[in-house]
Amino acid sequence: MRTTQQRKGSFLSLNHRAIDAGSRAARRGLTLTELLVVVAIIATLIALLTPTILGARQSAFNAKVKAELDMLHTALMNYKNEYGSFPPAD
Repeated sequence: MRTTQQRKGSFLSLNHRAIDAGSRAARRGLTLTELLVVVAIIATLIALLTPTILGARQSAFNAKVKAELDMLHTALMNYKNEYGSFPPAD
């Protein structure tokens, strides 16, 4: 048989477990503060990455234009070597 102390101890531990389970069930999602912190971190990362992405796009555009000019130059030089003069400027 259990003594009175053992019964009280087991009751208290069961009651304590019930309180812990209740608090865990009530705290499933994010609090408003946590949500705002996450949103602020994401906004900061986006603000830091936007100029980098725009700079990379501009560099890619400049490289494309330069490559097209180089191809045009090569085409004109090939025409001159083939026909002895540059194409007419009509």
